[in-house]
Amino acid sequence: MSPTRSLGALLPWLLVSCAFQPHDGDTGSASTAAEPNGVLGPREVRDYELPLPPLGESADLFRGLPKADFVSPDRTLTDDTTSFSLQEWDTPVKSQGSRPWCTAFAQVGVIENMVRHGFGEIINLSEIDHWDHYQEYAIVPSIEASRKTMIVPETSWPYYGSPISGYRSTAIAKITSWRSLTKRSQVWDSLRAQHPVHLGVDLNNSWNAPGKGGRINVGSGFIGGHAMAIVGYQEDPTYEGGGYFLIKNSWGSKGGDLGYARMPYDYCKYHNCYFLETLGVVYAGKTWDGTTPPPPPPPSDDPTAADLVVVVRKNPKEASKFTLTLAEKRTGALAKVKSVTYDVHETFKEFRLATVNDPKDGFVIPYEYTTYFKGRWKTNGAAIQLASGATLNVPGASVDWFFVDKG
Repeated sequence: MSPTRSLGALLPWLLVSCAFQPHDGDTGSASTAAEPNGVLGPREVRDYELPLPPLGESADLFRGLPKADFVSPDRTLTDDTTSFSLQEWDTPVKSQGSRPWCTAFAQVGVIENMVRHGFGEIINLSEIDHWDHYQEYAIVPSIEASRKTMIVPETSWPYYGSPISGYRSTAIAKITSWRSLTKRSQVWDSLRAQHPVHLGVDLNNSWNAPGKGGRINVGSGFIGGHAMAIVGYQEDPTYEGGGYFLIKNSWGSKGGDLGYARMPYDYCKYHNCYFLETLGVVYAGKTWDGTTPPPPPPPSDDPTAADLVVVVRKNPKEASKFTLTLAEKRTGALAKVKSVTYDVHETFKEFRLATVNDPKDGFVIPYEYTTYFKGRWKTNGAAIQLASGATLNVPGASVDWFFVDKG
């Protein structure tokens, strides 16, 4: 597959169902998948396109789950509970590309949110490692696998790469237990208990082209089953049913509201919906269930987001190539940084996120990115883990160059 997409082009929010058979070039097995990873040479990465997959049925995806009942009477929200969100603890929206592994992305998204909330740690787990432990297009096997087996970081098994030697020894996170939910009020309660919810749902056409703010239409039709993570809710009389669920998808950040969707409560009156609550997570030998307080605020001498800045470092010989590093605006700020996760740009697919734990040269990314875009654009920012356990989010860096004419 040749890299032909520029950073200036808008990527469609890929319509990917999770209940279809593997397409040509993807066996569906994590141990044998071998799609191109965009690496052109040592320490170099380039953006490229992925093919659209076929759609399929959703019966297997929801096997063994009770369907939610949003038709029978249920309690309403009180004035002090009309909205709630766990979105601030989300890790960046990812893209599953051409692979039907939405169940892995949904469950990993839930775990990453709870780890960041409960322990203040920003982690990027390997969806391919998680998938390798159940290899079924079904939600229950995915959640059960995340209960039985710890998941390794993305750096130990990249989405389109091979696992490192001894990768299983790096496993760091799993869940404690889970339960099915069948009522809207149960989903509200789960979110307020600090538990993101794994959602299985039959899609209609509006998911491929959400309205303003990522709004999903209630309308009829069926195009395939999908799994995502619910991270909030909001009462809003302009939505069918009086409000909506805030949903983190795995189709990249260009669709909906930066990769998020707003699904009206009444959607589940007309389409099959399945909800599963994760009751706790285990991270690096520690357990959090949402009931214990999150980490205390950072010490007063910790740097703030204003003390650190993402910097683009261009290749002096080839203007289209660059890497990223972190610089300090206040003396001593870099010394308090433990790790940096750069969110480069969604067009770089599986190389969009790069976590650097080595403070050498300002936590520089140890490889180069290449783009075909000739104008100015901006990276998406960085999530910074401080030595104290606190986390910071800093803005992206502007990039402006032209191509070197090689004649």
